[in-house]
Amino acid sequence: MRYTKVLSDCYSGCTTVIRPFLSDIEVSVENGVRQGVPVSRNLFTACLESFIRNCKWNTFGVLIDGKRLNHLRFVDNIVLITRSPGDASEMLRLLDEEGKKAGLSINTEKTK
Repeated sequence: MRYTKVLSDCYSGCTTVIRPFLSDIEVSVENGVRQGVPVSRNLFTACLESFIRNCKWNTFGVLIDGKRLNHLRFVDNIVLITRSPGDASEMLRLLDEEGKKAGLSINTEKTK
């Protein structure tokens, strides 16, 4: 079973109870988790892992001791490691294409 499916199952059908006055009101939680909540980072990382694997970057990057290195990640930051600007453009295109399938987009204002 895929991690993303397991995480999705954990969050589907969730409710919370609020007490605005004297009686409880049960509310359906439908918009995921908020930024800053510790599990947000883990959920995003699971999603990112899934679609980066689909990018097919196995020919990009550099070889170090026989291992290919083509990107570094920390939470929602990604550093692409390439041998040429053309490779970087193709990696970005693939990343954007896969990200859109997951409902994500590259913030070009923060991209260097």
